[in-house]
Amino acid sequence: MLLVAVLISLLAGCQPVAVESLQFEAARVRLPLPGTDKTVGYFEVTNNTALPVVLVSAHSDQARAVEFHTMVRDGDMLRMRRLLEVPIAAGETVSFAPGGNHLMIFGVAMLADNVEIVFTAANGAQYRHTFRTFSLDEQ
Repeated sequence: MLLVAVLISLLAGCQPVAVESLQFEAARVRLPLPGTDKTVGYFEVTNNTALPVVLVSAHSDQARAVEFHTMVRDGDMLRMRRLLEVPIAAGETVSFAPGGNHLMIFGVAMLADNVEIVFTAANGAQYRHTFRTFSLDEQ
């Protein structure tokens, strides 16, 4: 009985260290250009787990739709293509930056100084992050 009490007290003192599975950096959403209701979002995301994470969707209460997009070269032209998923290997960082991967944000009426975007992974896990807004002059 004494051994059980000692084990319980030892276990009670041990607290797991929480590791954020996805780490977002430099998260920002451009204010829409005058007369438009769409804009872009940029960020870097690092997978801090030992397993891959596959992002399959994103949404925000401040927009009708949020999609993953990338730019691809087609001859002399750069064209935008929708990405249906964004795989992030364990330990990998994926960048969403001008001229490459980015978020397309549609149906924006007005943006606050900060925009919360919720990402959903293929396994159903959700990741919330707050993006700051910026103007075209600040890029």
